[in-house]
Amino acid sequence: MSTLTTEQPETSPSVDTDCSLARLRAMAKHCRSRGGDCDCYGATCKAVTAASQRLCGLIGQKQDVDRGIRNTEAILKRVQSPMATLRDGFKFREGLTPVIVFDGDDATFGYEDKDGEWVECNEWPFNESFVWADDCERHGIRVE
Repeated sequence: MSTLTTEQPETSPSVDTDCSLARLRAMAKHCRSRGGDCDCYGATCKAVTAASQRLCGLIGQKQDVDRGIRNTEAILKRVQSPMATLRDGFKFREGLTPVIVFDGDDATFGYEDKDGEWVECNEWPFNESFVWADDCERHGIRVE
């Protein structure tokens, strides 16, 4: 009969980063600083290290979940809003590239000439005051 073992290099302190709450409670119960019989103490306390690592991991997961919620809410808002439409009779200027520049919640419409120079435009091409970048692209407007 053979036995397969996988030895890991010893680290100080050796702590399971995916430590369960039950395991953390058991470690805390046996913690020397709390009157238990654990052989570690102070900076090398396995309970403190494991709980700190678990907390850091959970905070990272919470941030990921919060970011996922914000992104999903933004997508939901976007798909529930109607697509932006160009004003009746609006015509793009010949020989110029229409460009919309988004800066936070503000958007500026203008043109770029053949030399890459910005050409100011005081006319907003859309019926809506708020537009999404993909709406602009569908209408042939470059987004920056």
